[in-house]
Amino acid sequence: MGALYWQYFEQIDKVTAATAGLQLERQLYREQRTAGGPVLEPLTAATPLRVGDVLVVRLVLRADRDLEYVHLKDQRAAGLELIAQTSGYRYQSGLGYYESPRDAATNFFISYFPKGTHTFEYRLRAAQSGNFSGGLSQLQCLYARSLRPIRPAPGC
Repeated sequence: MGALYWQYFEQIDKVTAATAGLQLERQLYREQRTAGGPVLEPLTAATPLRVGDVLVVRLVLRADRDLEYVHLKDQRAAGLELIAQTSGYRYQSGLGYYESPRDAATNFFISYFPKGTHTFEYRLRAAQSGNFSGGLSQLQCLYARSLRPIRPAPGC
């Protein structure tokens, strides 16, 4: 028996998305305060962030099957600081998960992820000016080497 593990480094701007029954999309918005309430405008190269701006990160996750023990890790660029820094269990739109913000990334731990589309959001504040590359968004089923559907236990 044997195994092979291959690891290499690549420029982050050249990393492409993988597909395996899951689709993860990261959307970035600048939050503008108006008289009618907050408004989200898409972030583009033509409208860069300024120090003090609020950035809303929206992660849209689509799954073609029910999954369990899902870990979603969203790394963030340098120059951005978390606004809400407390970990905790969250519940929205029928999905319960544990959110754990850290220095370099925000982690989402989901015990049961039902088939369909689910959205996660969190807010950051621009603390530095400059040109920064965003980090990777990673998704994996814990306790499994690959994504696996939920199967009933033998005898059920």
